[in-house]
Amino acid sequence: MSEETYAVDEQLKAEFIDETLELLDDIDGLFVQLEQHPDDEETVNAIFRPVHTIKGNSAFFGLMNIRTLAHDLETVLDLVRKKALAADKEVIDVLLAGVQMLREMFERIAQGQAEAPDAAAYQKMLEAVRRIPSRTRSDRAGHLNETLAALEELAGSARAGQPVSAEKLDEIIARARELSSASQSSAQAQAEGQSAPAAQKSEPSSSSQQARESKTIRVAESHLDGFLESVGDLVIIGEMLRHLQISIASRKMPADLIQDFRRAWDNFNSVSEQLQTKVMSIRLVSVRSLLQKAPKLVRDIAATSGKDIKVVAEGGGVEIDKSLLDMLDTCLTHMVRNAADHGIENPDDRQKAGKNRQGVISVDFGMSSDKVTMTIADDGAGLNLIGLKAKAVALGMISAEADLSDDVVKDMLFMPGVSTAQRVTDVSGRGVGMDVVRRLVENLGGSITLTTEPGKGTTFVVTVPKSVHTQIVSGMVVALGEEKYVLPLAKVRECFDWKDADIHRALERGECMLRHGRSLPVIRLGDALNRAARDVAGGIMVTVDADRKQVALAVDEVIGVQQVVLKEVQGLISEPIFAGGALMGDGRVAMFLDIEALCAKHAA
Repeated sequence: MSEETYAVDEQLKAEFIDETLELLDDIDGLFVQLEQHPDDEETVNAIFRPVHTIKGNSAFFGLMNIRTLAHDLETVLDLVRKKALAADKEVIDVLLAGVQMLREMFERIAQGQAEAPDAAAYQKMLEAVRRIPSRTRSDRAGHLNETLAALEELAGSARAGQPVSAEKLDEIIARARELSSASQSSAQAQAEGQSAPAAQKSEPSSSSQQARESKTIRVAESHLDGFLESVGDLVIIGEMLRHLQISIASRKMPADLIQDFRRAWDNFNSVSEQLQTKVMSIRLVSVRSLLQKAPKLVRDIAATSGKDIKVVAEGGGVEIDKSLLDMLDTCLTHMVRNAADHGIENPDDRQKAGKNRQGVISVDFGMSSDKVTMTIADDGAGLNLIGLKAKAVALGMISAEADLSDDVVKDMLFMPGVSTAQRVTDVSGRGVGMDVVRRLVENLGGSITLTTEPGKGTTFVVTVPKSVHTQIVSGMVVALGEEKYVLPLAKVRECFDWKDADIHRALERGECMLRHGRSLPVIRLGDALNRAARDVAGGIMVTVDADRKQVALAVDEVIGVQQVVLKEVQGLISEPIFAGGALMGDGRVAMFLDIEALCAKHAA
């Protein structure tokens, strides 16, 4: 084999591993669905097909241990598919464990390690899977003995001259036919080198048909990142051209020259926006994998805690940036586990409270023009705010005499070491979950809100920007003296004129102003940034959203709204109110303000 051929083979193998890991992630949720609806043929086939594919392709790449395990799993699935085996809890447990081992094996290969993490564990897994078909044989043997006994009873009655029940005879004949059919199905399923006739003969789904008709190519994520940076450069060039256009229009230039330049800039801007949209769409992935993960997480916890929990998942059509998906995965895992382990009560307690014995956890994704929301809700007992405060007191975070509002107490759930759990489990209860979730969400430029009602349940809403990888953002450009600053447009509520008489001082809150019947904290941006404003007695006020409250920012001028490319600026690490710098059309850099950090530092 030449070096060139070997390289191609390794690339194909890497692509196979990546694709297989994605397939395995989708399967977990399907197993839970099958357990709830064991007669759903489509669900069985949806699991069978990828396992069959894994078996065939793994042999091609010489992954024989994976091939063997996939083959044994396929045998069991074929028995389920042919209704020779019921998809009960025991069967699903073994199949899930087998799929998990397949996932671990592929992850090891991706890291350049051997297939099987542990030879003894691998062999034990094979034995567990292979016992399932033998169980069906034992079951058939038992049924066969029962059938023979019934026949012997009928024969004895006939020899004694007693009448034979026609209904009894029909029942025995039907049972014998069932046994015959099951035996044939099992034998066919366990034949070495079996194919998947049912899957092959069935009509292909519309999605699989489209997949075959559409050619695809895999591109490294780093290449897309570089492409996106180039698109960002085009945005900067576009703003420079816009600035140049304004400059030309203000001078005595021929009208046709100005018109030609404007037309060229319009075309450039249109192509740049289209290119940006297309590049961003390449990075989009469905949240379906997260939604399918939730039922498996809940099933495992319910099995160990003796709870009955149903998962309702919605929003599978939402697509988000791949890097955002990976980060939301961690958040979802923490919150779903907490909801199942500590939110949902055991069936007896729920029944005593007049509730359905089965608890419900819902996971829902939604999307607006620039934001993604992930809502995780349960109908459990709700947060124990008294216990939460007591925990904070015990940790020395607050005094026992502190008079705190419910909102302040609920916010303590996000502090390190704080938990409402009555016990520590293998899943949660050590207070190392929700603080991590908040930190991840805030690092994404998002927020998390919590609502709870005793006896009714708890709801978390995570809101994050639609894309966190790209640094192309919509901003409002404001002026302070001769300097320009950019506010994230998603945080801006409104702009209006103000004069000094509109501002009043509130005890311990500093400057405030009334707006739409609400008292808003005021931040004079010049004072906050230690910059001189043109007129400290008036100007433009911009209201922004910050940490679930509105704040009014006093600026000199609002220049306009435009897309900017956020760049990291060296030396800003010590100043957290700046998220970076944005290169403007005139070549100058405008600082991009972190609204959350600014308001946390300067708004009471």
